[in-house]
Amino acid sequence: MIGLRGGRLQGLAIGGGVLLLAGGAFLVLRPVPPPVSGARRGIAAPAEARSNVRALVPFHVRYRDLVHDRKGLVRTVRITYVANGGHRRAAFVILPRWYHPRRQPPIPLVIAPHGRGISARKNLRFWGALPAFGPFAVVDPEGQGRHLSRYSWGWPGQIADLARMPAIVQGAIPGLRIDRSRIYAIGSSMGGQETLLLVARYPRLLAG
Repeated sequence: MIGLRGGRLQGLAIGGGVLLLAGGAFLVLRPVPPPVSGARRGIAAPAEARSNVRALVPFHVRYRDLVHDRKGLVRTVRITYVANGGHRRAAFVILPRWYHPRRQPPIPLVIAPHGRGISARKNLRFWGALPAFGPFAVVDPEGQGRHLSRYSWGWPGQIADLARMPAIVQGAIPGLRIDRSRIYAIGSSMGGQETLLLVARYPRLLAG
């Protein structure tokens, strides 16, 4: 495991590559060199570790710039929906600013459930201008648990609500067309738990 805690970037060596988890996004960055002969299992040789860290820094810089320096490239639309139990909740949809529903082709959608105790609005800070470079749309719903909103903990009704997000978003924004073959989900902490439950309960919904 390698990472940059202050920059919210972590890396995990898996299957010959480095998987980066960066503020709600992931990227397989580069191949990992074969283990040095004689090195203890699970402990990278010093040169290999230094090489991995050097590879992480440029991505960290690029990610920081995309998120913080180009927010004018996207726009955020607040919509409302009826969640499980009849609760009226809000969701935030991030779109590339250049995307016009009536003039552009169907766009991929990323469903992004928030973590425990974090508001949907605060969860937006992980995305910045990334949707403009995808390009893709993001829906960040407030969510609703059995009794509490920010502590849904994979409540079945919450997972069903997440599965309805493509239809909710498309119905709430006139003319918007979602590419149903390219719907994705990603979350951190409780949002990660709910992403896994979404995959398990609706295996045909997600492309990734």
